[in-house]
Parts: sequence; structure tokens; C-alpha cells
Amino acid sequence: MILKSEMVSFFAKPLLASALLTTISCLNYGLLWTFLAAFLLTFWLLIKLVQCIFGKAKWRIVLGTTLIWGIGFGSAITVHHFRAEARRAEAEIIVHQIKTFKQQQQHYPDKLSDLGLNAAQLRDDYGIRYLANLPPHLIYMDSKIPFAVYDYDFNTGRWQHFQD
Repeated sequence: MILKSEMVSFFAKPLLASALLTTISCLNYGLLWTFLAAFLLTFWLLIKLVQCIFGKAKWRIVLGTTLIWGIGFGSAITVHHFRAEARRAEAEIIVHQIKTFKQQQQHYPDKLSDLGLNAAQLRDDYGIRYLANLPPHLIYMDSKIPFAVYDYDFNTGRWQHFQD
């Protein structure tokens, strides 16, 4: 029989690691690290399942630990999904402001400060950049894939995804 203090002690490590995983997922390309951790934990789970079959490990502990990791992965993916949606929503607002500026002034803005926006803050918070070429480009980093960007095409009115 496992004592409650042993159970709490045993589950504290996966809980801490799961919280760390959720925190890492908030970084740029955090989803990449989440899937790497899931890949590595798959081997752990296979080993533990074999140990359970041969009586070397306890099912309750393995299932509890797996549940904790599942919750960690679920929360990491959820946080990452909402973060990607927030980036897109902010970029859509800026696209609308650029289009409105174009209609009123008959030309595209030279920089985001012409719209009353802080370009440095948008770059730091959302990874959004504006290039005033003709046609202009509004670009933001894909939070799931390193070196990939979304680029708004003002001619077609659609987002394009480019990977390096």
C-alpha cells in the first residue's frame, strides 16, 4: 500500500514539470518544445506500461502521472492556441487601420506611427512588423513554426503563410 505522503511526493515532480511545460509554451515556438517533450514522454510511458504488465510498476501511479502530463500538454496547447489567435486578431485590427488610412489619404502609411501605433511595442508583444514597400507588407511571426511568417497581401486581401 502506498502512503499518501509518498503519493504526494511522487506526483509533485510531474506537476512541477507540467507547470514548466505550460510556461515554456508561452515563449515563441513553445509548441515546438511541447511536442518534443511529448515525444520523449511517449518512450517513458511505453517503458512504464511494460513495467506495469510485468508487475514492476503500479498502474495507479502510472495512470496518475500520465493524467498530470496530459493536463499539462492540454493546457500548453490551449495557451498556445489562444496566443496565436490574439496575434491574428491584433494583426487584423492593424490591417483595417492601414486600409482606412489608404482610403482617407490615397496612399499607404510610411510607418505604423502614422496610424498612432507604437511599432516597437507591437514587434515585442506580437511579433508584428510593417514594411512600407509598394505594395506594403504587414508581417507577423508564426508562433508554432520557427522562421515562418504570415504576410498580409493588400492586393488580394488575404494572409499568406511562408516558411523558411
